[in-house]
Amino acid sequence: MPMSSPLSSPSFKSLYSPLPSLTSPGSPRPLLSPSSPRRSVQIAGITVIRNKLERGTLSIHVVLNGQCILKLPFPYDFDVENLELPLRWPIEPYLSLQEGSHLMIKFCRRRIRFKTLAKASFILTNIDDLNLTSGSEQFQGVQISSDPIIILDVLTKPDLERMLDDAVRKAGELESVLDHLGKAKKFLKTVIDLSVAISELNPAAKAILACVSVIYDKLKVQDETDKLIFELAERMARTLSYIADAEQFARLAQLRKAIAGVQPLIQEATTFILKYTSRGEGHVLSAISARSTVEDLYRRFDIFQQQFDRGLAVQSGATVETLLSLMGSFKDDQFLEQLRPRGLNNSSTTGTCMHGTREDIFEEVDNWLDDFKAPNILWIKGFPGVGKSAIASTLTQKLRVSNRLGSSYVFERAKVTLCTPNALWRSVAFDLSRLYPAVRRVVIERLEDEDVDVNTSNVQTLFRNLIEEPLLECTDIPLGRLPVVIVDALDECGGREGRRSPHREGLLFTLQRWAQLSSRFKLIVTSREEDDIERQLSGLSHSITVSSGYHVNIQAVDDIRLFLTARFAKVTKDYSDSLPESWPGEEVIGSITDRAAGLFIWAKTVTEFVEAGEPNSQLRQILNDSNGLGDMAELYAKILDISFRLPSFEVIEAFKDVVGAIVLAKRPLSRKECVQLLSLEPTMLDFIRKGLASVMDSGDILRFSHQSFVDFLLDKDKCPEMFQMEESIQHRKLVLACLRVMKDTLRFNIAGLETSYVRNSDIPNLAESIGRHVPQELQYSCRFWVDHLQMVPYESSIWQEIKSHFYENLLFWFEVLSLTNDLNHVGAFVSAIMNWGKEDEDLEFFAFLKDSLKFIAAYGGVMSQSVPHIYLSALPFAPSKSLVANRYLPMYPGTLQLESGRFSDWPAILFVVEAHDETVNSVVFSPDGSLIASGSSDKTISIWDGQTGDLISGPFEGHEGSVNSVMFSTNGRCVASGSDDMTIRIWLTDSGYEIRPPLEGHTNAVTCICYSSDDRHLVSGSLDKTVRLWSLDSETPSNRSFCGHSGGITSVAFSLDGRYIASGSLDRTIRIWDPTTGTCIAGPFEGHRSWITCVRFSPDNVTIASASDDETIQLWSIATGEASTEPFEGHTDGVTSIAFSRDGSKIVSGSHDETLRVWDVNSGEVIAGPFMGHTNGILSVGFSSDDRRLLSGSRDWTLRIWDAEAHDDSAVSHSSRAHTDGVNTVAFSPDDSKLVSGSDDDTVRIWHSESGLPLSPPLKGHSSWVDAVAYSPDGRYIASGSDDQNICIWDITSDEATSYSVLHGHRSGITSLAFSPVDNTLVSGSYDQTIRIWNVDRGELILGPVRSHNSWVTSVSFSEDGKMIGTGSHDRTIRILDALTGNNMAGPFIGHTGAVKCIAFSHDGIYIASGSVDSTIRVFNIEMGSCVLGPLDAHTGIVASLCFSLDDRYLASGSGDRTIRIWEIPSGLIALGPLEGHAGTILSVSFSNDGSKLVSGSEDETIRVWKMDDLTQERQNTRSVSSLISFDDNCRFQNGWVVSAGWALLFWVPPWNRSGLWWPRNTTVIAEVPTRIDLQNFKGGSIWTQCRSS
Repeated sequence: MPMSSPLSSPSFKSLYSPLPSLTSPGSPRPLLSPSSPRRSVQIAGITVIRNKLERGTLSIHVVLNGQCILKLPFPYDFDVENLELPLRWPIEPYLSLQEGSHLMIKFCRRRIRFKTLAKASFILTNIDDLNLTSGSEQFQGVQISSDPIIILDVLTKPDLERMLDDAVRKAGELESVLDHLGKAKKFLKTVIDLSVAISELNPAAKAILACVSVIYDKLKVQDETDKLIFELAERMARTLSYIADAEQFARLAQLRKAIAGVQPLIQEATTFILKYTSRGEGHVLSAISARSTVEDLYRRFDIFQQQFDRGLAVQSGATVETLLSLMGSFKDDQFLEQLRPRGLNNSSTTGTCMHGTREDIFEEVDNWLDDFKAPNILWIKGFPGVGKSAIASTLTQKLRVSNRLGSSYVFERAKVTLCTPNALWRSVAFDLSRLYPAVRRVVIERLEDEDVDVNTSNVQTLFRNLIEEPLLECTDIPLGRLPVVIVDALDECGGREGRRSPHREGLLFTLQRWAQLSSRFKLIVTSREEDDIERQLSGLSHSITVSSGYHVNIQAVDDIRLFLTARFAKVTKDYSDSLPESWPGEEVIGSITDRAAGLFIWAKTVTEFVEAGEPNSQLRQILNDSNGLGDMAELYAKILDISFRLPSFEVIEAFKDVVGAIVLAKRPLSRKECVQLLSLEPTMLDFIRKGLASVMDSGDILRFSHQSFVDFLLDKDKCPEMFQMEESIQHRKLVLACLRVMKDTLRFNIAGLETSYVRNSDIPNLAESIGRHVPQELQYSCRFWVDHLQMVPYESSIWQEIKSHFYENLLFWFEVLSLTNDLNHVGAFVSAIMNWGKEDEDLEFFAFLKDSLKFIAAYGGVMSQSVPHIYLSALPFAPSKSLVANRYLPMYPGTLQLESGRFSDWPAILFVVEAHDETVNSVVFSPDGSLIASGSSDKTISIWDGQTGDLISGPFEGHEGSVNSVMFSTNGRCVASGSDDMTIRIWLTDSGYEIRPPLEGHTNAVTCICYSSDDRHLVSGSLDKTVRLWSLDSETPSNRSFCGHSGGITSVAFSLDGRYIASGSLDRTIRIWDPTTGTCIAGPFEGHRSWITCVRFSPDNVTIASASDDETIQLWSIATGEASTEPFEGHTDGVTSIAFSRDGSKIVSGSHDETLRVWDVNSGEVIAGPFMGHTNGILSVGFSSDDRRLLSGSRDWTLRIWDAEAHDDSAVSHSSRAHTDGVNTVAFSPDDSKLVSGSDDDTVRIWHSESGLPLSPPLKGHSSWVDAVAYSPDGRYIASGSDDQNICIWDITSDEATSYSVLHGHRSGITSLAFSPVDNTLVSGSYDQTIRIWNVDRGELILGPVRSHNSWVTSVSFSEDGKMIGTGSHDRTIRILDALTGNNMAGPFIGHTGAVKCIAFSHDGIYIASGSVDSTIRVFNIEMGSCVLGPLDAHTGIVASLCFSLDDRYLASGSGDRTIRIWEIPSGLIALGPLEGHAGTILSVSFSNDGSKLVSGSEDETIRVWKMDDLTQERQNTRSVSSLISFDDNCRFQNGWVVSAGWALLFWVPPWNRSGLWWPRNTTVIAEVPTRIDLQNFKGGSIWTQCRSS
């Protein structure tokens, strides 16, 4: 079929504007002013409209200023003999044409040699003559010839970025001329290398080799030139976006001039690249001349970059602020804002160094900044109080002025949530993204693609994605603007845990990564000299020690003397009438200087103290009573004694309360917060602050000036007893204060939210609203009261306050935590409360707490997204026996009501984690049960909260293949992973840091791993048939290989006593190994009929359990090697994973049959389960440490937590109500009263089409899944086809409804069945590539096998008259066969680019429709043999099923995108849909015979009947007249939310109710849990607050 051309389409005239006139070549050429810039246009293509036919190969030659620069062959494969078809040659990269250029276009033909058919030339005198308009059109056509018509496509706007992108691509296509020689390259080089020896043979050889050497040298020149051109294009492309960003804030003349001058340079370079990449046969010898051109372009671009660099360096700091404000308006900001840690105000409260001090340090820093051979980390270290923070603050100011400051960050121990490396690097990434476009571009890309979760605790991944990789892209930052990052008080990272904190460990790891960056990127850190920091930074950094104590240097002494002199001069000025100008004199200043011993904080505190009172008396007390050099504790004690002389009991208590709140608060408190929390008189707080003025900041935030004062207060050996505080007492006061604030302040809709239709994150100005309505002290109380509680011993009075909080304000508490994004902590809070109050005997309240825990586990996700849906969605779906729901639901009558589907008790499933992007292969609880690790085929490992499913850390990235196994170390600090990439990695659980290089040794995929009980060894198994034992004691682990299995290893286990290792294999055996010798000491144990999938030791080390793909579990005696019980049988597919309970009395198993079961070890009976919910096979299971919860990971990409003690008697038993596996096929009976379905559960079911109730027991005759069912036209028979290769014929009119006969013949699974509409003739299609035709009455094959396809037959159908059979195939074709002979009548119909999955005849026999894996539908006219409609491509997944309505006006389709669409025929418009409701691929759709309904079956195990009788009517808008949104056909499912077409949130549905939810058009839903809702009283949208009773 001829290819269409832009010029032949209706859009041609709109694409090309009226043609301007041009100066002809003969016209005199106007002179351009030497000072005027030479403007240019870009030519994107050339079009020729011919007036006569020419034979041969057509091409275009472009001659610029007398030199042929391009030869363009015709690029398309359509009919060039069609004169009506315009011919277009694209030019990539675009050709730049400057004013004054002479362009000639030659239209050529080549048969034996080139012949020029036509020429067109002109001189571009003035671009304005072209009359280019910058509208919506990309190009304008400029006609330069009329015989034939030749048109240039001229860009309406310059597009340098597109030009450079094309130039890079074209340059990248340059195949190395030397590589092109292949083996000849090596031969040539060998000849050259040996030329001296060979040439001695005779003079002729010498002459020949001289020629060869010359040619080889020329080839090398060309090779180098090609690479140089590619590097130039890439360099320009990288710089262009930076230039574009800088252009908008450039004010300096030289900067603007440099930017203006680069445009013609880039255009000239791209034109040269275009010419060079289009060179002909003689290009090798032209490379030498090209080399000089490239070098000239390089030289000129270097000059530009130097000018650009100088311009940026000179431009003032105000310009940077302008840049920031301009960039602030970019749409990228919504992504960048999520980087800023919440609550961050990272401006340093420390003052800068006084002018003239620390000059030696600043000089050394300047030298380091200019030295690109030095380490890129500078560590400024010293004792507390030497002035490190003042130095950092001064450096920050200096670098900001010089436009070198990339970012600055200050760790403060009091800011618990900000003392993490996550907060640091997010803040740095935010700052760098605002300053450097290349960084911003990569960061935005990572955030948009969700490559990194900004809240992850895996700082390794965060650092790589937000810091390391973005900086690697910054190869063209001018030297004058290279970033310097400053991190102050590194030793305070991790809060009060200090060096014990995993955050500190994580930060030091990222510093290692920074050290590996280019030396252009500088990092300055300050900290105390602590061991772990010293170990990490000593070899990575250049260090500066700020001297103090007995080792203080003369420069530091002079600096402190200068500081004291200046500060005392200020005091003297304030007392000018009473103090002499020289006060207190050189001798006093010298004495204080000596006592300071280099500690600026000591000197500063002294001067602050002196200024706080009468100068002479204050100074005398310091001089008379202080003896030690720089003794801060003595100084602080003196200040307290002087400031609080003879304090009253009330003052001392207030002092302890205020100081306790400042020290123990989880974040710094404001003055107002402190007053409200502690119920203090403001005057008392101000009095305390006044007494501590010399050691406290003066701002609104209460904080001490230096951490050393906090250390002093907590040191009972140094702090005076009167001022000492008991931490537990102060924590108790804070707990009670928080509970009081919550009791007094919490209320319904506290933030005044106006609608329930939007998520919290989408509410405009939510932060401002929270600030107005939710006081800071309430936010603090809600978030941190449990943290304080855990520091207090149990007390019944506090317990009573907690009970009141849960019974009265629980949902209001959830509101605040949802608004502040802290709801993910509630599960841990409730667990901590239960642990704290375990001494209490109030069983009723403990039951309420347990129910609260289940409530938050089930609904935490929805409540964190939307405050209104705490009430509208979470409460009504809670089980009828939920204590939380029973207490609160009566208060909220305006929520949705459940007509069916409400559980009476919490289902066995506690929560579902849906975060992995592929199969979850391995899951495991941590030893204490608090965490869960998961490994996935998406190559990642994640750590989850074991109570709530919240992500704790990860995903950990590093493996290059599927992660097959994960295992916690016995202490829980590490998690190990084994992968398809043949390696084992060991990660820190908290941070995701790899503690050692990958363990390598296996030669195939690592399938399984296990720690020894002492964590000193790790055992692994692999498909390389070996077991390896790794010793982890040393930094370089050793390993030994155990061999003996004849198949890949699938599972390994260590006995708890460390004496044995067990292995299971694809060879169907189990072996027991001695880990000390590596010898097989027992086995092989044989008995399973298929491969071993899992082996586990019993806790007493006496028994080993094995699971197999043979669907059984077997227990073996280690001592005898014999099976100790009969096999445990019950699963209906391979058992993939097993685990013992802690006490060894139970085993949990998971299977490909999608269920978990719990077995009694002694009896072999199932005592719990089967637990159902997964929609694909289960691959991994486990018990929690208390045996109360189960864990499973599945091929459905989820991991699930189950209540091991649940009996699921809360819900109706659904074993007879629905299929237990995917529904592959479904159809109406001839009278529409019944439905028949076939399933992956190997059964056929018959249902009442109105009620959805089963009309008979499951029909069981197949031994594998049922892919096809069909009703005979007389309603007597049901035919079913299965992957077991058999067709069963069920006579449903007989007394024995389950009786059947079997049709044998196909040699592979049955894919499709169809009865003839006129009799009981049946056609079947199969994976064996054939169809067969059967007489069902006689049970005979009457035709076949018929082989018309060369791949699987995927679908068959009869025409309405029974004369034609349609077949669709995996070979992408459709055929029409004669029903009597099997001969081909029409087709093959082609067009699909993927396998045909389904076909359907129209009832009039004119059309056949097909659906495909390519996600499209096509409708073919059978008689014409052509596609008359389609491809219809609205679906985004495979089209798995099709059906025409009775009147052929509509075509229904079901898809892998989980939707149904109804198409109008013949227009192809969507008449209805997409209809949502199914949670899996829709595998079958079928209209009822009266056309009023449509039935669908899905892999989600459900069947739905949809109302269709309004298709022929004018459908009314189902929305109400009000602004409220209805639940209607326009709604969609989105991650559990039912949303409107405009994405408004209507309500949320929990996972166990989703697949059975009735949608508005459903008349029947056959599911495990049919869920029908009543929205009659539902108050949503703008009236959502009316859900609460008045």
